Amino acid sequence: MINNSPAIVFLWRNEDKWPADFVTENVSQFGYMAEDFTSGKIFYGDIIHREDIDRVQAELEHKTKTGNETFRSEYRIYTKSRSLRWVDERTFIQRNKAGKVTYFQGIVIDITERKVAEEAVEKAEQLQKKEMALRCFVWISSQKPTRS
Repeated sequence: MINNSPAIVFLWRNEDKWPADFVTENVSQFGYMAEDFTSGKIFYGDIIHREDIDRVQAELEHKTKTGNETFRSEYRIYTKSRSLRWVDERTFIQRNKAGKVTYFQGIVIDITERKVAEEAVEKAEQLQKKEMALRCFVWISSQKPTRS
């Protein structure tokens, strides 16, 4: 069932670059095979966009140090063909009996279409503000000064 959904399930080890012990086959929507990750050929941390990786690592580290059980973040990843996609990650932080973080079990969902739409709305709002400012400027410039 999960392989037919947009949600990709991962089980990452709490190690550098987050090696994966499990990935659902529907990771193919990004051009990868599950074995790319489970074999160690590709680490999940290597596909996160370089401008986002430090933020994601810092957020996850903060969540683990403060005892949180969950982590959520939106960031960009590279597909196998090197195109960029936005994802929403929702993860459960697993700890052993001693409280040490051992695994991150989560889902990753492609939210690129939503992000593109949000960006278009933001650009339209900025354009609307600029247009309004220009209209005000034109109106003020067209007013004749009054003489006293």
